[in-house]
Amino acid sequence: MIKKSIASMIPMLIMHVLCCGTMLYFLMTSGYLLFIRQEGEKKVWLIPILVFSTGLIIMSNMYAKKTCIHGDGERTFSQNIFRFVMICLVSLMLSILFMVYLFIPWWIPNYTGGFLLP
Repeated sequence: MIKKSIASMIPMLIMHVLCCGTMLYFLMTSGYLLFIRQEGEKKVWLIPILVFSTGLIIMSNMYAKKTCIHGDGERTFSQNIFRFVMICLVSLMLSILFMVYLFIPWWIPNYTGGFLLP
């Protein structure tokens, strides 16, 4: 049991370090990290992202209630695609909301540009 959990965690951690490290380096060198941190303090897009995410959830719920499920309990292909797209959009909006307005301002509160590590 422990072998399986360690064997599954090591590749995930390596990919996380590589992908997040690359993304962090790109954000630092391009100046977007400073822009994101400033946006996290100003909170200009907070309400529009919340309204858009709520609208997506409501629209998805209304579509699910409107479309009927076949007698055998399976959804059609188009219903599955629509559901998948809605889940992806809501997940994307809420993860952007979390990163920009909670995580980055908490993680680097006094960032004014440049590299994070000395």
